[in-house]
Amino acid sequence: MLLTLLLVGCVPKAHTLAPYSEKTEEAAALEAEAAKACSAERKGAVSGMSSFTTDGCTLYPDGEWVECCIEHDKEYWCGGSRVKRKESDLKMKSCIAKKGFGYRANLMYLGVRLGAHPLMPVPWRWGYGWSWPRGYEEAEKRSPSGSSFKAGPKVK
Repeated sequence: MLLTLLLVGCVPKAHTLAPYSEKTEEAAALEAEAAKACSAERKGAVSGMSSFTTDGCTLYPDGEWVECCIEHDKEYWCGGSRVKRKESDLKMKSCIAKKGFGYRANLMYLGVRLGAHPLMPVPWRWGYGWSWPRGYEEAEKRSPSGSSFKAGPKVK
């Protein structure tokens, strides 16, 4: 049982969505795009991460909304704070709904909210580009002056 959980928690090693699973040039371009976006989000290098991979709409049929899922995968691969994850999930939901699939958008949103917590030992979890286990990262807040500072501990 423990071995199964550890194996499931492994980071995906290859794309399973065509054309990225078949054409290395397109896969490399997508991986570079994901790394650039993650580096910009993190304000620096993304060393220690596995290469970006996508499977399209994990555990859901790929359709006219698959681009929304690929963008969502880029953000899930990078990971980050609890707030960033919710923003990413809402962005995916909105993207799918704008394509005319509101019901599917709601189903998929519910699926990612319930089934992709960063501590779940699944390869589609939040922050799947990092070794598991890895939880949420501390959120960064912006002060009114625009400078950033780390949010401190909650005071009761």
